[in-house]
Amino acid sequence: MTQNIDFLPSSYRQKKERSQKKIWRQGVLVVSMSLIVVGTFQQQHVLSELRSRKNRVQRQASQIIARLDHPEGLKKRIEVQDARANLIAFLGNRVSPTRLVTCISNALPQYVSITEYRSDFETRVLQDRGQIRGRRKPKQNETKSGLPQQIDFKRLLTESPKNILVVSVNGIAPDDVAISKYLAALEETGFFKQITLLFTDEYIEQEQSLRSFSLRLEVRKLRPMESTEDVGITAERRSSREGGQS
Repeated sequence: MTQNIDFLPSSYRQKKERSQKKIWRQGVLVVSMSLIVVGTFQQQHVLSELRSRKNRVQRQASQIIARLDHPEGLKKRIEVQDARANLIAFLGNRVSPTRLVTCISNALPQYVSITEYRSDFETRVLQDRGQIRGRRKPKQNETKSGLPQQIDFKRLLTESPKNILVVSVNGIAPDDVAISKYLAALEETGFFKQITLLFTDEYIEQEQSLRSFSLRLEVRKLRPMESTEDVGITAERRSSREGGQS
């Protein structure tokens, strides 16, 4: 059995070991630097993508904001629509003239006719001190400032309690019973706050005794959320009841 004899000096072996360790350290360093470089490039790529996405989102937001109206313009449009809605709702609480004519003509009993019809607004004098004291006079700048719809709405609110719609009706009836039926029919319609018989007079027409009459009808103001169809339910019930009795 032969033995391996190392004739190399110990310094050579130490130098070789140091050289191998140096090569190993250099390899580890190269791999580490490569990983750092790759990570840096990947990070730069991700940052560039995020910047491009951010710019794209900012452009889209700018386009959307450019399409939208200015907040002041939106507030102005909301005020205009609100004032217009209030004005329409207030005007909707009035009985239309055509509805009045239809109501007055449909309530006519048999052999009763109308010879004259006239409607007009009358100014009511407020004698109640509480009503007068509760209503303050609007200032000059308050009446002139604001939207036209708001000015009209405030003016209507101020003038509405003082103005009442009055209808004057003149007609011909065969007797007082027919006039009483006409008054009862007008009362049941629900459109009138006060019905006043001004006068009734007898006259002869072609040897036939007739009676002329004159009425004053104060139109009732509709309550909020009340329509003319709601008021007309009473008249419809009355006509259906009379039809069932006949």
